[in-house]
Amino acid sequence: MENVFADTIKSIEETIERQRLIYESLLSKAETDEQKESIQRLMALSNSINEAINKKDITALNKLLTELSDANNTNK
Repeated sequence: MENVFADTIKSIEETIERQRLIYESLLSKAETDEQKESIQRLMALSNSINEAINKKDITALNKLLTELSDANNTNK
């Protein structure tokens, strides 16, 4: 069980890093303040997820991942 948790955390961290790179690229291409604000919100959520991982706060992590998923779906 511990290995599954560690693998899941590692996968989430890798995904967040990929998203960070994507967000930075999108931010540089954003044309409106609304686009910039939306991307910055996604970046802030990713940072909060990293903090929750580091603190091993599963409840906060679950909530933040749900928020990130909802935000990504809204921005499609």
